[in-house]
Amino acid sequence: MWIQNCSRRRRIGGHPFAKTLETFRHWIKQLWFAQYSRARGIPDTSGFEHIFMGEFKKGEVSGMHSWLRYYLLERNASQQLHYLGFSARRANVMATVKFTWKNNLKPSGSFFIGSSPEFEMAVDTLCFLTSRPRGPCKFELEQCPFSMTSYDLIQKEKLYIGTIYPTAGKMTDTCRRCNINGAKNCM
Repeated sequence: MWIQNCSRRRRIGGHPFAKTLETFRHWIKQLWFAQYSRARGIPDTSGFEHIFMGEFKKGEVSGMHSWLRYYLLERNASQQLHYLGFSARRANVMATVKFTWKNNLKPSGSFFIGSSPEFEMAVDTLCFLTSRPRGPCKFELEQCPFSMTSYDLIQKEKLYIGTIYPTAGKMTDTCRRCNINGAKNCM
């Protein structure tokens, strides 16, 4: 329902991807799930796969900006996911972490924590459609500033989501209190 409401709002604003609900559905399917090539010209991945599942590329983990995927892999010992620390955390809703997965390094990867895949996909879509190519999409969550960085891919004159990930904004006094006291005390 949230995406439908966003679609209607964007249509009012005249966004070409949301002229009708049918057009919006077409673009969502194209942006997130259509296969494209990251290497060698073979369509072998999608924006959804890159962001929510993760990929291996030249000994590193690429994508995987989903806390749920990280959590499920970490729980399954056969997946060999090893946490190596964090470089940013915001009010227990976002973290930037370093880890290895099957001996492939992710030197820095960020994701929201505890949010549903539906929420993440909605925020990602909204930011992708409204901020690209002007720069990051900025907003606050639990009193902490964030930005979403998005990159597109264009192949055979079709637009795809390349990647989207959150970045912690400046640590404000309110955000600092939320980090110390926990997100439930931020309202």
